[in-house]
Amino acid sequence: MFISNESVSDEYMVDWGERLGCGMNGSVRSAKSRSTGDDYAVKVIRDRPRARAEVEMHSTVMGHENVVQLHEVFCNELKFPGESDATAKLILIMEKMKEKQSKQQNKLYKLSIIFMLSIMSRIVISSQKTFSTSIKPKTLF
Repeated sequence: MFISNESVSDEYMVDWGERLGCGMNGSVRSAKSRSTGDDYAVKVIRDRPRARAEVEMHSTVMGHENVVQLHEVFCNELKFPGESDATAKLILIMEKMKEKQSKQQNKLYKLSIIFMLSIMSRIVISSQKTFSTSIKPKTLF
């Protein structure tokens, strides 16, 4: 997936003060498209090879009905409270989840995340030219 170096603020009004949630790799905030007025979720993660691998993995499975759709990705220098310097962060613009999902949808979403993590773990292992049969979704948690 293409990662833009343009300022995310040019395209989206991000509510940096409101945190919708916090995942394993970063926090999620709310945003509104300046051009369409559509609402989105914005996940912010430090720009590292692992984060870029997450973006690539997400883009390969996002056609699935239980995976949040990824619309755009930006790489901007940002400084949050508590940080000494601005650092490069990936800003993922994703569909905003409905607040009232059924328990079944939530369970399927979690299973799809476990599946993605399992695949990412296998990619990391294969990139280190190591083989392990012990990495299974149930062993990740």
